[in-house]
Amino acid sequence: MRMTDNNFGSNLRLALAITATAGVMICLWLLLHSCTPQTLDDDRPTGTGIALRLGTVSMERGGKAPTRASSAITTMSGWEFASGDLLNVYVQATGSGTQASKGVYSRNSTGGWEPQYSTKAAYWQRSTGNTVSILWGPEADGKVYHLPDSYDALPGSDMKAKMWNYTKCTNFANLWRCCDLLHYQAADIPAQNTALSAELSHSMAQLCVELTAGKGMTEDDVKTATVSILGAYGCYTTDATSLQPVACQAEDATATSSPTTKDITLLKNGDTSLKHYALLLPRQVFPSSGRMIKISIGSGIYYYTPTGNVTPTAGNCLNLKLQVDKTAVNALNVSSTGWDSEVTTGEPPTTDGEVTVVPSTAGSLTLPTNLSGTDNKLMITGQIDGEDLKTLSKSMDKFSELYINATLSGTTALPEEFAKNMANLKVITLPKGMTRIENYAFRGCAALTSISLPEGVTSIGNSAFSGCAALTSISLPEGVTSIGSWAFGYCAALTSISLPEGVKSIGIDAFYGCAALTSISLPKELTSIGERTFCLCAALTSISLPKGVTSIGREAFSSCAALTSISLPEKLTSIGSSAFHGCKALTSISLPEKVTKIEEQTFDGCAALTSISLPEGVTSIGNSAFNGCIALTSISLPEKLTSIGNAAFNGCKVLTSISLPEGVTSIGNSAFYGCAALTSISLPKGVASIGSWTFNGCTALTSISLPEKLTSIENAAFKNCTALTKVILLTGTTLPTCGNSTTFNMQSPSPVLFLPAISAEEFAAATDKYTKWGSPTPAWSAVHYAYSPGSGTTPADYANPDNYLGHWP
Repeated sequence: MRMTDNNFGSNLRLALAITATAGVMICLWLLLHSCTPQTLDDDRPTGTGIALRLGTVSMERGGKAPTRASSAITTMSGWEFASGDLLNVYVQATGSGTQASKGVYSRNSTGGWEPQYSTKAAYWQRSTGNTVSILWGPEADGKVYHLPDSYDALPGSDMKAKMWNYTKCTNFANLWRCCDLLHYQAADIPAQNTALSAELSHSMAQLCVELTAGKGMTEDDVKTATVSILGAYGCYTTDATSLQPVACQAEDATATSSPTTKDITLLKNGDTSLKHYALLLPRQVFPSSGRMIKISIGSGIYYYTPTGNVTPTAGNCLNLKLQVDKTAVNALNVSSTGWDSEVTTGEPPTTDGEVTVVPSTAGSLTLPTNLSGTDNKLMITGQIDGEDLKTLSKSMDKFSELYINATLSGTTALPEEFAKNMANLKVITLPKGMTRIENYAFRGCAALTSISLPEGVTSIGNSAFSGCAALTSISLPEGVTSIGSWAFGYCAALTSISLPEGVKSIGIDAFYGCAALTSISLPKELTSIGERTFCLCAALTSISLPKGVTSIGREAFSSCAALTSISLPEKLTSIGSSAFHGCKALTSISLPEKVTKIEEQTFDGCAALTSISLPEGVTSIGNSAFNGCIALTSISLPEKLTSIGNAAFNGCKVLTSISLPEGVTSIGNSAFYGCAALTSISLPKGVASIGSWTFNGCTALTSISLPEKLTSIENAAFKNCTALTKVILLTGTTLPTCGNSTTFNMQSPSPVLFLPAISAEEFAAATDKYTKWGSPTPAWSAVHYAYSPGSGTTPADYANPDNYLGHWP
């Protein structure tokens, strides 16, 4: 019995111990789980009730975790997810605005992924049409997270507290992992019981700076360098839609404009390494106007400023191969490559990006043959010559930006057709030592917005920039002396240009069709304005010509529709035909005294011109010279004028009177056609003929005296002169010939013909000759002739119809 009792007691104590132990375990389990932070809500929508199973999770283009080491690591192993790493997984009905089902998945010891706890799974929301998002990084929780101040030193406690996943920042590899944010997002995925595998993309941009020694530096010098990026975005929040980082201000996650910036020290891959790395927030533009990289070597500090804007992009590596000289830092290679691509000296990247080529000797330029696309940026330093420029010309279709900072030898000219019709070219900088831009160099570069010409340039060739429709401005060096024909023709966006004082010649059509050009300053040494130089410059409002200009070519300012005023110099002797044709805003103009001829169409269509005074020396007015000057009310014609061309004043519908000088002998066809306000005009004695349609439509003209030497009047000369009732013929008994029956088809009521002094006998002997003159049938309601009773003598002023004695046989 004792043995039995002893066995019973022993068993009882054992049972109690097991029970107690189990109770403790249960309490510990409950305690642990009640204290674990809950990343997700417990009321997640379960949708179909099928939990998402996560399979293989990989990284796009591999991961790369530089690690700090005493010596450089040539090939850095890609980092991988470790046991215990967590991924946030979201499933939402595609196109739905409802809450997503969220889960947290943990990597287990065998490399698989499973819900952190049974309640932490994400659920398929529909049988079809699910959007799945996976995030390695902070949730869209409205919080601000910081990048470290340095990748080359482990963060202190204050900085760690501001970073994501800060508890794992225990070494350089983990620091990199915590900043290398990843995301995956795919739509229209059907619910499935099988595991979903995913490839995560890098949300950050990577920066790799590789240094090389230049003038005054040794490789040992640059191995001691510390490299920093200046003014980089330092804070971010996670966007709720894309689940990608967005730069923001340090104290406000919603303030995404003007994000907080700071200088960040790059991770040096080994104490003596030449390569330095950092992870950056994408989409930040580092402008060409500011320093981007700081390089500290001993007590010296050196800065790199990009020649063009630089923008790191998510999932790519921005590679800068920088040559550090004692006085400067130059880029040997600037490229954007895949995440894990290495930069190798002499090998340009195989994708679109920035490329620097450094030919060591002139004539040795070699360009990449494996560039894709047309939006590449090329920087050339080193030595080049004319053959190199020809080589470059053949590949210009690959580049949108070209910066030639090389030393030029053997030539001073940019070749003809260097980048002709390269519609992709936007920006170009030409090298020092260049003096000539040859013909057609940039003709048809429709996207070109910026060009930097070196100070030594003296001439711009024919059509050098014609058709550069996006070019808004250009600065010409002070040494430029000549501008070729069509040099800037059809640069439709060019708003202003300042021509250097040394320019002595401007070719024809130089600024033809520069429709946005509002102003231009012409150099003092200029002596002529060529043909069509400013034709179709529709926005040009005013221009002052230099004092030395003696000639203006034909159509020089034709169709400058906004031109309101122009100052012509005293030395001007000739103005070409159509010089101001279509200048419909021009209200007045003063012609210098040395001008002797108004060429055809000179002021044709100047619809706002109200008055003009012609110089005393003008002898002729050409065809259509003032055609369509519908606001012209008066004009003073000089005494030396001898001829008026066809349609010279055609359509001058408010011109009320005009005095023709006695020296005028010829008046062209339609000279005063449609001058509807013209009430009177005195024809000079020497006029021998009146052309067709000369006064057609002069509906206010009431009387006209035809001069003694007049021998012919052509068709429709006075047609539609509906107010013309008095025609005084001073030609004696020899009547001028008329073109046809339309000559005096005036459509006026009761027109009267006044004849010169003849006797009653003379009139009676040739009544039909007078009454039917100008028409095959009688055109006149009355014919009067000068007759004094009893004497037959001519009245003293027989040109005045009031002195005529009416006589009708």
